[in-house]
Amino acid sequence: MNDTLFIEPKALIEKLDKTNLKIFDATFYLPDSGLIAEDEYQKEHIPNSTFFDINKIADPDNTLPHMIPSKDLFSKMMQNLGLNNNDEIVIYDNSPFLSSARAWFLFRYFGQEKVSIMQGGLDNWRKCGGTVSNKVNKIKLGNYTANKERKELVVNLDQMIKVSKDKDKVILDARSKKRF
Repeated sequence: MNDTLFIEPKALIEKLDKTNLKIFDATFYLPDSGLIAEDEYQKEHIPNSTFFDINKIADPDNTLPHMIPSKDLFSKMMQNLGLNNNDEIVIYDNSPFLSSARAWFLFRYFGQEKVSIMQGGLDNWRKCGGTVSNKVNKIKLGNYTANKERKELVVNLDQMIKVSKDKDKVILDARSKKRF
C-alpha cells in the first residue's frame, strides 16, 4: 500500500528499474490552447511512460466530458494501457491544470492504493536530472481489474444543489477564474 500522494522525481528515478512500475503521462490542455496533449507526449515524455488520455478515459455514453466510466470499462481501458494488478502507479503531467490529479482521482475512485503523483511534473523531472524520450513503447495487454467503486467520493447534480442551499456547507471550485 502507498499512503503517499506525491513522489519526488529523484525517488522516481531510483525506481525506474522496477518491473512493476507503471508511469502515466496525464497531460491535458483545453481545446482553445493550441496544444494537443498526445502530440506533446509524443515529442517528449518520461522514458517508458504511457499516455493517459483524460478525454478518452471517460464514460462514452455521457454527453458531458470527462464523466467517470464504469468499473468494467475503466478496467478494460487500463488493461489496454498495459496496467497490471500488482503495478505501482506514478502519474505526472506537463500542463497548467495539474491534470495528473484527475488521473490519480480515477485510480483512487476505483480502489487503487499504489498510486502517486510525481511532484512538479515534467519540468521538475528534467530539473532533477530525469531524461526524456520521444520513443513510444508498444503496449502489452495488462490484467488490471478495478476492485471497487468508491461512489461516496462523487456527488451528483441533485446532491450538489442540495448542498448549495445549506449555509453551513462550503463548496470549493478549484478551476481558474477564467474557467469558472
